[in-house]
Amino acid sequence: MGDEGDRPLATAPSLRNAGHGKARVDGRVPELPVATDLRKAMNLDARRILSTLPVLLLATGATAAQGDPLGWKCLTAREGLASETFAGGCPTAGSCDVPAVRDAYLTTPETPIRWFKVHLIVFRADNGSDPAETPADIDGQMATLNLDYLPHDIQFTYTWEYVDDSTWRYDNGASALMKDQNAQDPMNQCNIFINNLGGGVGTFPWSSSALTNQGGIVIGRTYFSPVHHVLTHEMGHNLGLWHTHHGVEEVSFCGPCYERADGLNGDTTGDFADDTRPGPSNFGSCLPPGSTDSCSATPWGDTHRENYMSYGSGDGIACWERFSPKQAGRMHCWTTDVLSTWLDCTVGDDCNSNSISDHCDIRDGFSLDINGNFIPDECESVMATVTPYNGSAINLDTLDTSTVVVGASWTVNLMPQATRGAGAWVILVRSASTAGPILDLGLFLGLATSGVSELLVDPLSYIGDFSPTPHAGGGSTAMFSAPVPLNSSLVGNPWFAQAVVLGDLPAGAGILDPWFSSASGGVIGTF
Repeated sequence: MGDEGDRPLATAPSLRNAGHGKARVDGRVPELPVATDLRKAMNLDARRILSTLPVLLLATGATAAQGDPLGWKCLTAREGLASETFAGGCPTAGSCDVPAVRDAYLTTPETPIRWFKVHLIVFRADNGSDPAETPADIDGQMATLNLDYLPHDIQFTYTWEYVDDSTWRYDNGASALMKDQNAQDPMNQCNIFINNLGGGVGTFPWSSSALTNQGGIVIGRTYFSPVHHVLTHEMGHNLGLWHTHHGVEEVSFCGPCYERADGLNGDTTGDFADDTRPGPSNFGSCLPPGSTDSCSATPWGDTHRENYMSYGSGDGIACWERFSPKQAGRMHCWTTDVLSTWLDCTVGDDCNSNSISDHCDIRDGFSLDINGNFIPDECESVMATVTPYNGSAINLDTLDTSTVVVGASWTVNLMPQATRGAGAWVILVRSASTAGPILDLGLFLGLATSGVSELLVDPLSYIGDFSPTPHAGGGSTAMFSAPVPLNSSLVGNPWFAQAVVLGDLPAGAGILDPWFSSASGGVIGTF
């Protein structure tokens, strides 16, 4: 085994069987919640800080691998678009290829960060020498990855391990056997294998391999360092991104998936994001191609060589500096659709203080996110309202209610009319009035027997329509209260309440002992 004593941020290594007779040593690295502080507390410009990162890391002993003069190679397979010949245009790999679905995941300054779990398998020689990466390079590369994704509300926690196996240490491919022997819990984390590959290869989320041993990323040591962004590129594939030139060089010319330079179909062809300009790959050049798309007879123009999913960078360092907003939307969409088990539930925003991240609360159904902004509905600030309805002169029994706030108590006061004797009363609670703000007795039987607002109370208190303790008659006040569950599905919904009041009244033409009281209604809120 190599010397692990100077590994920063890691616990003492532990040995275990690698599954194929080779030694394995784990390095567990704690999560990096500093990203939330950088982005939200300091409003940090991640790109500006990234420009100084190589100097800082190199000064602390991290080393940058030397690049291949021929350039790195992305070997990510073209999966998901098996045919371009059927009716209906360019085939999609899933709902996230639909512009309206993707756009529901576009991020805003309020979007919470999603934290993904990553596990790195770093190969060494059989005797524990010649590691593909040093601990400093691992930490530095992951810091760079996090800075690259920080503006798009994506971050990564990580663990890593050394595996002593000369076969895979010096392998320059992405062997299925290597993955099968060494992958760790691929359903719940993204595995990254570091060997001697001359570039990188990822796995699209729509691939049947995405959450299996055969998923994850393989990357060569030459392009894994604090100053490289090849891992950023390959992770983009794993989170659902195509190359920006996919619709030009990886599909048939002028076919259903071809992305034209005139922008006619940029959201439904190519990389399915019209805010990334298409163009030839033009590998290794930071400059636009300066040529014309012969399909649309339109100059390519600025083809966004700075985009991480372009081939603008020939060495994995130059040019690259951003994703586009719609690419970020695709990554968040594919996360929800396929990759949610990779989320780290122990870090990130936790608005309801239950020690589970908000994203995981939403994923697991503990919280709802009706408006799709990644914030649990119970944590949204929605002001509860209440409006009294006095009704006509015949509604002489007066009902007075509080606002309805999730997690609080709803209180009701009944003031029977002065001439009414003691008797029972029943509160009808519905999601809305069914016959105007005040109901006439003749419409009672037409009132819906169930409504959303009947879920306002805890099951232990729910009796259908509430039957409080009988009132004492005119001149008295009867009270009732019920707990409102902390249920985000209620927030923003309307409610309507009215009581049927019984008790003897003086004889009078057309007057019946039971009658509807005045009513209240409003909107359910969080405060």
